[in-house]
Amino acid sequence: MGSSNQFTSVRTAIVVGLFSVSCIGGTIEPLGEGATDAGADGPKVGADVGPLGGSGGTPAPGGTGGDPGSADLGAGGAPMGGAGISPIPPYPGGCAADPDCDGAEVCRLGLCVAPPPNDREALATCDDVARPDVALDFSCWENPPMLAIDGPRAVDMRGEISFFGDGNVTKDLDVRVYDFATWDPSPCSEAGEGIVDIARAREAIEACIDLNNEPVASGRSVVCEGNPTQGCYALTGVPTGIQLVVRVTGNARLWVPTYEYGVFINPCVLPQFKEDGTCPEQVMDAPADTNWSCSLRAGEGGGDPYMGIGLSVLSQTTWQTFPPTAGVARIRTGRGAIAGRVYDCQGRPVANAAAGFFDPGDRTTYFNGNPDDTLPQPGLTYTNLDATYANLDTPAGPQGVVTVAWTGEGADRQLVIANYNRIFLVPNTLIILSPSGRNPVDVTPVF
Repeated sequence: MGSSNQFTSVRTAIVVGLFSVSCIGGTIEPLGEGATDAGADGPKVGADVGPLGGSGGTPAPGGTGGDPGSADLGAGGAPMGGAGISPIPPYPGGCAADPDCDGAEVCRLGLCVAPPPNDREALATCDDVARPDVALDFSCWENPPMLAIDGPRAVDMRGEISFFGDGNVTKDLDVRVYDFATWDPSPCSEAGEGIVDIARAREAIEACIDLNNEPVASGRSVVCEGNPTQGCYALTGVPTGIQLVVRVTGNARLWVPTYEYGVFINPCVLPQFKEDGTCPEQVMDAPADTNWSCSLRAGEGGGDPYMGIGLSVLSQTTWQTFPPTAGVARIRTGRGAIAGRVYDCQGRPVANAAAGFFDPGDRTTYFNGNPDDTLPQPGLTYTNLDATYANLDTPAGPQGVVTVAWTGEGADRQLVIANYNRIFLVPNTLIILSPSGRNPVDVTPVF
């Protein structure tokens, strides 16, 4: 279905280094107009693996016949996604209509969200520079395209691990990848209760998660070759074609456990690899119909393709010092934070989008778009050129997150879904969200 920037790029810092960005100048107001583009690539079936998915349904084991509506990993299934995909179910227990929400909020997919001002058009940003000439694409939420599938069922995954704010070399960190369909941290929510020391509370919770959840791949970071100030990780056997959750943990007195949701590896290779924040037309020699849903990078010297993805972790020092800059005294023990970046279905960052949460924390904040001095911008109610938002002092437990933006003119003006995720916030941790488009196989989480 939706293609994904975070599935296709090596990110030296997820969510722009959590809150840092790469633009020019001081406080920046996103300007310009954007339009929707309903284009989508057609299906493509490769030789190494049977096509993933059917016309929309629940995951099923692979086979040779390909049951329509199933996620078939066999040799003869229907292409992934496409016509007939089931509608997105609204977040359970959430709003049913706009009157269920407060004030100017609207109800979208069961979640209340305050939309951006009506005169703020969704705007593409490339390298944190406004690109009003680039047409944004949100069509995957209503009319998901078929994805190109022509690669292996499991691949290597590797990249750097960056930190925001203060921190040390990101070595000796534990990286674990989980299958979202079976991932369930909920039994561990109370594992740290009664423990005053937050580091010990984190250790108890993460130990419980390790006992109750089996990773599909895991490894530890080491000092990057040729760069002694950075840590790198390398995993083998990471499955493709399923939704994943990636966890990064370390010494609990130094690092805050970080969970990334919305990761999906589409096993096809881009002829020209796309770096984060770069629009398709800026990629040298990229074909006009490049499918940004492809996740794999060609191996050097004819080696096996691999998934290149940069991960992030937050230092405990920054966990304590950042919230006051956003007007939040602190993140209370037992609660957490969510940081996200809004992308369209083709992996382009989106300015002028707003985020809503099922159980919001003390403050939703947006940023000033200045890479040299990234700070929360008081009073801003939508994403700036960095396309980034954060929710701080957020209650732990099941959460839904939706982002919306305005497109079209006159009678065609509409508030569209930009991103939507169901997640679980583990106490005393950070969630990173940078989804781009709808996952090819909708999964109802265990939690």
